[in-house]
Amino acid sequence: MAAQNHAGDTASIVVHFARVLLILLVAGSAVTAARPADEAVSSWETAANIAYREGENITQYMMERCRLDLYYPAGAAAEAFPTVVWFHGGGLKGGSKYLPKGLEGRGLAVAAVNYRL
Repeated sequence: MAAQNHAGDTASIVVHFARVLLILLVAGSAVTAARPADEAVSSWETAANIAYREGENITQYMMERCRLDLYYPAGAAAEAFPTVVWFHGGGLKGGSKYLPKGLEGRGLAVAAVNYRL
């Protein structure tokens, strides 16, 4: 019976790894599909502090942390550029949403997300 549980755990890990890999590949293709530096976007529009969690059982902490900023090329149509969802680092212990320098001016929309720590 223990061998079956171990096999099930291994299969679950493999499936999880495959999902993470797929997400990374999709995100990587969005970045490579961005405009080259010579076609860089020079100005941004920002929609700041958009709440993405609603409901009756929301704590003050959730209301403060569950927000995102959306950065997008000024004057561009929604279909004109790929979008990257960016989760800041910090090991789930610290950090805050921001626009990474490496994604600026690439013709991408960036959703910079805060989350509960």
